[in-house]
Amino acid sequence: MADYSRYEFITVDKADKLATVTLNRPDSLNAVNPQLHHELERIWVDLAEDADVNAILLTGAGKAFCAGQDLKEHRREKPSNGEPCWGTPTGAKHARCRTTHHRCNQWRRRRIGRDHRPLM
Repeated sequence: MADYSRYEFITVDKADKLATVTLNRPDSLNAVNPQLHHELERIWVDLAEDADVNAILLTGAGKAFCAGQDLKEHRREKPSNGEPCWGTPTGAKHARCRTTHHRCNQWRRRRIGRDHRPLM
């Protein structure tokens, strides 16, 4: 059985083989900051290994599901030249931002797209 208590911004409740995964940053409308992004990458691995889960319900705490990326946090992640990254960064000076952008999409393709269980 997986231990979901290590997550700071995600809560997992299980009942009758249904895992309710809740994004838990209601003060920011559950906007994805770097830590939540990391947790979103990891949660799908833990759920895939949990034999007590047959379906997953993804929801958000508070009045919003997810406002998207937390731009305040994203703006703090700057490449070495100090310029903020917006959109899909190009060029060597934005290598760190390209890596972050790539990781933002990674969990959707690898974790959600390949899981055989229903995701609502």
